[in-house]
Formats: sequence, structure tokens, C-alpha cells
Amino acid sequence: MSKVKNAVWAAIMLLSVPAMAEVAIVNPPSTMVLKGWSGISASSDIIADADFCIISTGEESGAFNGDYRVKAFLASEPGARDFYLRAEGANIFKLPFSVYFKQGGGYDELSYDDRWSDLYNEADGCGNGGVSLRLAVSQSAIKDALPGNYRGNLILEARNFKFLVLPGEKESINIALNIPRLVQISDVKDMRLTPVNNSMTLRDRQNFCVYSTGGHDFSITASSLQNGFQLQQQGSSSCSGNQCMDYQVQVDYVGDQQADPGEQLQNNVVSSHRWPGAKTKYCRDKGNNMALTISADQANAAPGVYRDTLTLTVRPD
Repeated sequence: MSKVKNAVWAAIMLLSVPAMAEVAIVNPPSTMVLKGWSGISASSDIIADADFCIISTGEESGAFNGDYRVKAFLASEPGARDFYLRAEGANIFKLPFSVYFKQGGGYDELSYDDRWSDLYNEADGCGNGGVSLRLAVSQSAIKDALPGNYRGNLILEARNFKFLVLPGEKESINIALNIPRLVQISDVKDMRLTPVNNSMTLRDRQNFCVYSTGGHDFSITASSLQNGFQLQQQGSSSCSGNQCMDYQVQVDYVGDQQADPGEQLQNNVVSSHRWPGAKTKYCRDKGNNMALTISADQANAAPGVYRDTLTLTVRPD
């Protein structure tokens, strides 16, 4: 008789353990799209946020409460040690990203797969079980990435901290990111032409920055307010007589890569040369990469102040 009693007692204990701690991930996102290109600063991450809830309950006693931990890893990426997205197509570039999780207070960064998170409080419903998941790609990671679509699949797992040996709740989340082909010009200032070595030639030069995603090539177009590269005498209404002064526009590459030489631009004509863009916004890693030189001959100009507005337009190649 004693053997039968022992067998019955063991079976009851095995059946009762799962009921002591239950974890459910409720309404998680099926897809998270990283975005934020418009108006971001040079240091801003590209992020995706999602709010949902994790319900984790247990017995009233502290020994079997519903406190839980989470962890995250990539699906179909055996041997991975970090979070990353893969570029679609032939590009095998891996774009790293970070994963953050919070319940209540601030975000905690999750380590990859082999480490469980800190402990989060039990919750019996979405009223007190609200959580947030954030994915972030840093600007430093994007600077070397080529434009295109990047994809990944993240597995988020939650388990009761007293029963990590038992299966937890897992959810699969698709991740998408599109890196557009962008180009940006910055650090262009007003220019004042002055004589060169007391000659009749007037000149000024400045360096500026052109950023492009992945350092892709770009072209430059220069256009003049006077419908031609002409400085008009202040107070005059036209370029009759000697009231205007022609000028020349020269752009040169001054970055650290091998590139085409400079070019003297024509009004409203796209440059024939192409130059590599800086990989960081505002050229913060290696300094400005382009130079603009304006030259004019004042030999036939009447005395006075001459002005024009020059517009530089950059386009991704």
C-alpha cells in the first residue's frame, strides 16, 4: 500500500508546479519598423517602440510569486552573439542594433540570449503589466551601411524567475529598416571677396560638408540669383554698363579618400564629376570634405559694393 501512496503523491506534485507560475505575453507587435530620418540629430538613434503587456502570476506566498525575467535573441541565426539586421539581396552587411525593455521605470538594455534580464514584478493583468520594447540603431552603425532594406526576426522570451527550468512564453517579432539614399550639405557660410596679392583678382574660399548615406557619391549644381554667375552693384536694377561683375565657381574635394579632381561649375548645370560623401552628418568624424572657391575680376567694374546669392544643390548619384 505504501508504494501506491508514494506514486500518487509524486504525480500530484508534478501537475501542480506549472499552475504556480504562469507567464503570458499579451498583444506583442508582429512587426517593428525602425525609422526617424526626418529631423534627427547627428547623435540620434533610429528607433522603434512598442507597448504591450506581460502577465505573470503565482501563488500569494513569496516562494512561488509571479516575478519574471526576459531575454531576447535572433531567430534563424545560429551562433549569433549580438543583435543585428541583415541587408536584403546580395549585400551581406550586418547592421547592429540594441534592445531595451522596461516595466514601469526606465529602459534596461538586454544582453544577447545567454543572459536573462533583471527581475520584473508580477502582474495579474495589463493594468499593472504594461511593458515597452525599444529597438535602436546608432548613427555610428549607420554611417557604414549602404542604402537599402534591412530585416531581422527577434524572439522575446519571458519566464517566471523561480521556474527557469520550465518553458516560458516566446513571441516572434519581425524587424524592418529602410536606409534611404540621402545627401545633406552643411556648414556653408557667406563669402566676402578680397583682392589677391593687391591684384585685380578677387577671391574667397571656404570648406563645407556633404554627407551621404554609406558615403555614396554625389553631384553638385550651383545656381545664381542673377541667372548667371554675376555680382550686381548694390542699388542698381540691372546689369547694364559696368554695374555687374562676372565670377567663377570652383568646387574641390578635400576629404581623405581618392576622388575626382575639382571642377569649375556652370550656372544651373549638374557637375560632371562625382565625389564621395562623408559617412557622418556634419563631417564630425574627419572634418569638412569639400571646398568652394569664388573668383572675380574687378578690372572693368565701377566702384561700389557687389552682391549675389549662390545656391548649391547636392544630389545622390
